[in-house]
Amino acid sequence: MIQPYTTSTPMTANRDWLASRHGIDATETITLDLSLFTKNTHYVEPAAGNPHG
Repeated sequence: MIQPYTTSTPMTANRDWLASRHGIDATETITLDLSLFTKNTHYVEPAAGNPHG
């Protein structure tokens, strides 16, 4: 009989750049104008090794 199994890999976000928790405790929303962004300058397309671009 084949038994199903799952695996997981814990990942911890690297937040060394934060000087304090203020940036994550007191957030405000903004709207980005995506037409002002240039591919490969401001972002890259998602790929298999880089799923979030």
